[in-house]
Amino acid sequence: MRHSFLALFFCSFQLISIVSGQSMYADCASARIVCDKNPIFITALYSPGSLPESSPGTCFQKDFVETNSIWLKWKTAEAGAIDFTILPLNETDDIDFVLYRLRDLDNCTLKETIRCMAAGPTLGNEAVDFQSCTGATGLRAGADGTHRSNGCPENDENFLSPVRLEAGEYYGLFINNFRSAGGIVVEWSGTATFQQISEKCSPPSGPSTSLTLDSGGQIQFSNAFPSPATNQVSITALSDKLYSGNLQVIGSDGQLEMTQSFTLSPGNNTLDLPTENLRLGVHFIKLRTNNETHVLRFVKH
Repeated sequence: MRHSFLALFFCSFQLISIVSGQSMYADCASARIVCDKNPIFITALYSPGSLPESSPGTCFQKDFVETNSIWLKWKTAEAGAIDFTILPLNETDDIDFVLYRLRDLDNCTLKETIRCMAAGPTLGNEAVDFQSCTGATGLRAGADGTHRSNGCPENDENFLSPVRLEAGEYYGLFINNFRSAGGIVVEWSGTATFQQISEKCSPPSGPSTSLTLDSGGQIQFSNAFPSPATNQVSITALSDKLYSGNLQVIGSDGQLEMTQSFTLSPGNNTLDLPTENLRLGVHFIKLRTNNETHVLRFVKH
């Protein structure tokens, strides 16, 4: 059965790194070493680190407790600005982060806080009532400020201003999912580049591939074609039964661009999306059916 409608689409493109949120990455000393700016898909954040090293000297309250966290570290190769978007698999999750300047990759003492995001609703409050400080977060051009403290003022912004990285400097990024163990996608942009350190990269860079982050359900999506997309992108979806659900189209800057309901019939489905009106660059789709969630990625040229 073939469906053509303005909303369902998407596909993954370029190297995508899939990582389970094992506790092995939950402390600065054992952080995942990032050696390129390919997107990182973290399927789940299962636990906090064993050391309470994120709170002192940051925008967090003194009684802040890690819940589900991961650390990323890198060495800057080429100087320039760095932006990133942390996109939670569950749009109501409250993602906190701290960006530190480090002495080196193996030294997490005397960290310098560069950016700090602690905004979000307190536990017991419904996240849907605090949409300005849940969902996507990170650093992006045009955002104002370097720190956001606890709480969620009306019309607050969930992004901070970009950072200029200098060549040869070391940085650490602490990410914590305050509300759940749900996974995240980290998308990098900006002109700065990361140093290839072959013996430390985890996992090491490899050939380009296309993968999908999902919750282990019964829908299989193909890659988009053509990709990169110009006027239209199509995907096929193999479904085990009739499904209905909704999707969100999100830019790499975390901006929601489209929402749409959809239906999949049992068997093969082809889904088409006109893309001429989308902005250039990377886009994500989060597609949810019942308890199953898929995140896919494609580039608009």
